[in-house]
Amino acid sequence: MPKSTGVVKWAITAAGVGLLCLDVLHAIPASHSYYSTPGGTSSTGCTVTACASCSAGNYRSGCDSDGSSPYSSQGTCLPCTNLPSYATYTANNAAYSATDCTFVCNSGYQKDGTGASCIAQTCATPSDSHAVVAGSAGSCTYTCNAGYTSSSTQTQSYTCGACSAGAYSLAGNTVCTTCPAGSFGGTTAQSACTACAAGTFAVAGSTVCTACPAGTYSGATSQSACTACATGTYSSTTSQSACTACSTASLLSGQYLSGCGGTSPGASAVCSNTV
Repeated sequence: MPKSTGVVKWAITAAGVGLLCLDVLHAIPASHSYYSTPGGTSSTGCTVTACASCSAGNYRSGCDSDGSSPYSSQGTCLPCTNLPSYATYTANNAAYSATDCTFVCNSGYQKDGTGASCIAQTCATPSDSHAVVAGSAGSCTYTCNAGYTSSSTQTQSYTCGACSAGAYSLAGNTVCTTCPAGSFGGTTAQSACTACAAGTFAVAGSTVCTACPAGTYSGATSQSACTACATGTYSSTTSQSACTACSTASLLSGQYLSGCGGTSPGASAVCSNTV
């Protein structure tokens, strides 16, 4: 007979006589249990047995919980219907309705907010704002942005440190690289070094370019040193990209240009080789 809120249930004695099982000492089956043996000659002698579990992907039907069958059967295993894509039913599933079966999501997937579907897992957002993540769950790769590096384990807590001035790094680098001679890195966290302009120079690891001193020059960008002015030329100021040729255009008859070179344009002097 159907389950009810009354105090009695039917069980059948060995002699085939109907007998009432009293609602005492938990004689009436609890949820997911049934009367497994006749009640004998006592109304409190009915045996209660838990419903057996079905194999993965099946549920137990007609054993107590649906309230639609006599309580003398452990019911039947029937196929479940609630398996979403990318999932597998769990083994030994103690389910009692077609949509009550438990499942686990396959590798690389996780349950959505409702718990009814499986969606692709995503990589955790890195805790460091200078880090980026690529890939998918199970193969996430954490790297630092350009200008930052890290030697720590690639996890969500990946920590990136800024390259110091005079150095740089490309995205994904694990160490900073010193700026080469002829260039500079003026601030921290640089993704590249800046070439020195003509008239200046820099040694490796510089944070600024240095002006060529008077008497020297650098005729192109990215110079690691300045060149002394050649004979017959000079540069009287710093930061020159070329030296100036000594000029005799203003000399008068009987004069010559004296002391031109290095930092000096020279000056006129009287010739001493008169006859």
